[in-house]
Amino acid sequence: MTVTDRHGNDVALHPFNEEFQWADRPGPFCFLSESQVAQFDESGFFVLPDVFDDEELQPIIEELDEFEARVDDFLAEMVDERLSIAERGAITFAPNLVAQSPTLAAFARNEVFTTLCHDLIGPDANLYWDQAVYKKPQKPRRFPWHQDNGYTFVRPQQYLTCWVALTDA
Repeated sequence: MTVTDRHGNDVALHPFNEEFQWADRPGPFCFLSESQVAQFDESGFFVLPDVFDDEELQPIIEELDEFEARVDDFLAEMVDERLSIAERGAITFAPNLVAQSPTLAAFARNEVFTTLCHDLIGPDANLYWDQAVYKKPQKPRRFPWHQDNGYTFVRPQQYLTCWVALTDA
């Protein structure tokens, strides 16, 4: 099955995605403006700058740094210090941390995230994946554009990814 993208190009859909249709949310919205929701519906993203202050993020960063150090130690024992696309000193992934840390679980339940979910996908949302990604300056590597559903296909497909930059990005 193919669809035409907004630039007029025919794009073949992955077989798992053939029946998916994004459903715009009509509102009323609790947190986001109508223009933010419209941008998300049209483009698939928007930016919310300065949502969390440094004081709120400091305990999160400290907790994540501990998990990332364990991942880095694990990669040090791998052939070529790599596992899949993770590479010691370049890019690491620490998945499913919310289940391991009360601090991170509380952060995931922050009102910012719950109201974003409400406004963009509705009142019934589940957290099915979380991860910390460290892209380090010692070995700069390009990380290609991607759609998260290509890595972890889920149903329902009406979901969102919240990315919180903990350093200047």
